[in-house]
Amino acid sequence: MTIRHRIYDLLEPTEGDDLWGRRVDIFLMMLILLNVIAVILSTVEGIHSAIPRAFLVFDWFSVVVFSFEYGLRVWSAVENPRYRAPVLGRLRFMCSPLALVDLVAILPWLLPITGADLRSVRAIRLLRMLRVFKFSRYSRGVHVMLEVIRARKEELVAALGMLVTLLIVASTVVYFAERHTQPEVFSSIPASMWWGISTLTTVGYGDIYPVTVMGQIFGAVVSVGGLLLVALPTGILGAGFVEEFEKYARQQELDLSQDAAPSTVEVRVAGACPHCGQSMVGSEG
Repeated sequence: MTIRHRIYDLLEPTEGDDLWGRRVDIFLMMLILLNVIAVILSTVEGIHSAIPRAFLVFDWFSVVVFSFEYGLRVWSAVENPRYRAPVLGRLRFMCSPLALVDLVAILPWLLPITGADLRSVRAIRLLRMLRVFKFSRYSRGVHVMLEVIRARKEELVAALGMLVTLLIVASTVVYFAERHTQPEVFSSIPASMWWGISTLTTVGYGDIYPVTVMGQIFGAVVSVGGLLLVALPTGILGAGFVEEFEKYARQQELDLSQDAAPSTVEVRVAGACPHCGQSMVGSEG
């Protein structure tokens, strides 16, 4: 195993008992979580003003570690068959979503003149940790979720299309019903979409609501329709999860049955018949 392949295994470990791979995962996970905590605490003026140098040192330490990790990932990406080409493969890897997130996480160091505080973007890197985290319940859950979304994408797109259609219709109707009574609230159809979204999702913040009879009647209809349509994606995903876990259970039972089936060992026996003197070949199970 080459050094590059070993680094790739450490950063993108496969399933198995890899002690150092697990240690690398835990270290990166803890560093990301500490960055999230640091970003939260830095918004508290009393804490930030008391230890500003500590926040600065930790931020630069994290940027150096993340930059080193990003460089190693780009260098070892060719070990993945999808990025086998030395130059084009690495460029394709750098354009992948998670690699772009890694790049954005170190932008404060690469672009210091902008003064942008992009540390909070590192929280998105938790998605990478969910992919490589060793605990089986996490990896299995992520795998099932992706499989369900992939298998049910047509149904989800259809449900989303119906939701968008109802949102447009609801926002248009309530705009024409309320524009003269509440011109500052329902000033346009895009402005009315905030009411449509909160009503369809049954959240109902109460900051915007119709006051005319027509608007209130239509709002009630939209609320009931929202209950039905918003429940569609939930039902689709729920059915997909049940189907995927049943498939997984059947596969597990099949594997166990195959492992438990007695194997037949064939033993070739060659010799001569004691009665006729002819050679014989047989097998024993």
